[in-house]
Amino acid sequence: MTDLDICDMKFDNSEIGDMIKSSTCLYTWDFNLEGKKHKIELTHSRIIGKRIIKCDGEEINTSIKYTYSYTYSFPMDGHYFTVIQTSPGEYDLRIDNISFDILKNQNKRKIYGK
Repeated sequence: MTDLDICDMKFDNSEIGDMIKSSTCLYTWDFNLEGKKHKIELTHSRIIGKRIIKCDGEEINTSIKYTYSYTYSFPMDGHYFTVIQTSPGEYDLRIDNISFDILKNQNKRKIYGK
């Protein structure tokens, strides 16, 4: 399907709001792409609609817009990344327009031969 050299793929999401835990969510994608470790983080405040995207610890985008159709794209290391809101509380990271979940499952099949 793809020839991306990607491994050590992890996704996590957690509720991190101060007074109401579910008011702010942190989505984190960790992976190793072509020998370089990367971390993409999205912090989403559900109350005010603020979203902050960080790439390897550096803030690359801030948006304050209450919407359920958020998308942000950026280039890195010769690849094209997109953070896209797939439903009100869910996001996907796409690398060269391929879903992180698809890449992760493909990677598991390579490792375990399934």
